[in-house]
Amino acid sequence: MGGAFAVSAFAPHSAWSAYCDGAARLRLAKSRRKQLESLAIRAAAILDMRDADQVRKLHEDWRAHQMRRRLTITAEFTRGKRSLDLSSQGLEHVKSSLKAGKGAILWANQFATQTLFGKRVLWNEGLKPVQISVEQHGFSHSSFGIRTLNKVVLSAEDRYLADRLIFDRDDGAAVTRKILKLLDDGALIVITNNSFAGSSFVEVPLVEGAYVSMATTALSIATRRGTPLHAMNAIETEPFRSYRADFSPALNGQARKAPPGKSRDYETMAMLALKARDYMLEGIHKAPEQFLGWFSITTSRFV
Repeated sequence: MGGAFAVSAFAPHSAWSAYCDGAARLRLAKSRRKQLESLAIRAAAILDMRDADQVRKLHEDWRAHQMRRRLTITAEFTRGKRSLDLSSQGLEHVKSSLKAGKGAILWANQFATQTLFGKRVLWNEGLKPVQISVEQHGFSHSSFGIRTLNKVVLSAEDRYLADRLIFDRDDGAAVTRKILKLLDDGALIVITNNSFAGSSFVEVPLVEGAYVSMATTALSIATRRGTPLHAMNAIETEPFRSYRADFSPALNGQARKAPPGKSRDYETMAMLALKARDYMLEGIHKAPEQFLGWFSITTSRFV
């Protein structure tokens, strides 16, 4: 992290990509021994990528984008609010949902630039999102990292948020009640589509032989309340200069909310999960090297 701070503070923008590419090559051999075979299986299933050289390039670029994420986070402190080309596609769908006054949920897929620039795109458009987060959000899951490194991430992101709620699996109902209250007040709730922010999960087939776990929190709220549920992919289109956030129409636009007295409509939840899966896959095909969730994809059914 110290290296990222130094580079973002003193190196010209033209050197940032080279720094990230070089940092990605550090301990690359060890990383390949641990990850390359697993990535090859997933890339073959999802991208039909079977050439070994292409898989090695994908792995190296994937590591470089993790370095880029660190650099863009630190640049928030060393360079201030840099002038960037931030654009969006489909944001009008989210704005239309919010006009109804009952709030909306944005299910954000795990791309490297999503956590910072996805929020900044919303903020620049006058939206004030509330992030549902977990204690481990950031670069580290260790106790020390949570107290130090992750604080840097939170501080950078929070300037583009109205609030951040921490999800606690031991008391998920309390957070859910807060989410429902915020939605009643018309808030835009951002939930990252991963296996952390939730206490129950659904197994979703990505393609034949590949599966992903999705927390049911967003699905359950959307079906019970009829809350509009949108998906978001945020990607870098030009290194360190240009970013785009893509937003889906409401995934439950044609779905009816669960009938009174029915706690969960599992059929509708499954339909929404598959639509969210399709939008995630669309983003992966556009920018596979920026997708952080490669190793949360499993190649066998859950038991």
